[in-house]
Amino acid sequence: MKNVVKHIITSPIIIYTFRCVLGFLAGYLLMLQFPKMELFWTLLSIILVISPEGKDSQKLTLERVRSNFIGSIVGLLCFLIHATNIYVLLLGIVATIVICYLFKPTYIFIS
Repeated sequence: MKNVVKHIITSPIIIYTFRCVLGFLAGYLLMLQFPKMELFWTLLSIILVISPEGKDSQKLTLERVRSNFIGSIVGLLCFLIHATNIYVLLLGIVATIVICYLFKPTYIFIS
């Protein structure tokens, strides 16, 4: 049981999800504190800047394009559900990460 908990806590997907949610919440709190400022792009930048650890930049670029496409679709669905609900936004972030993780290629093309 202890090994299972340790594996879950140290899982890269869990750590990345936690970082994204914390970064988003920090930006969201800034947006609430300064309502007259255009801080929407701050939230978007936070999500785009926080990246998983990776050494292969070409692979990371392709993954980001795919992830942004999936995130756009999930974001549109969240907007259609209820655009201003923080829980829907957080659910959208987590759903995007999980969907991208599930569709992550497990093979490498060798040319």
